Amino acid sequence: MKSGYVIVAVGLLLSFMGAFIRFLDYTYYLDAWLMTAGMLPYLFYYMIVALHDDRLTNWSGASLLLTHGGAMLWARFVAGMPDVAWLYYAPLLLTVLLVPLFVRALHKTRIG
Repeated sequence: MKSGYVIVAVGLLLSFMGAFIRFLDYTYYLDAWLMTAGMLPYLFYYMIVALHDDRLTNWSGASLLLTHGGAMLWARFVAGMPDVAWLYYAPLLLTVLLVPLFVRALHKTRIG
């Protein structure tokens, strides 16, 4: 099994776990838009892995996973989650940062 697919699976699980928002004292609800925003970079990364899987792709996936996980941990525990907007913007920014890797994968496979 390729390591890129493991990164995608762990990232999707991280996005699912991070989409739970505290509602009252002891209840949580699943925010579907937050889960979708969190899964977006991993679905985009999945296309990159399917097109061209090499060492740079694996390193980019590992840094994507660590950056997203760090942003989730920071927003949840360090900042005390003052605003949920950061949880939306961090994955969207990471998706934009994957665009050059996607263009590179297209050129390597001679599709684009």
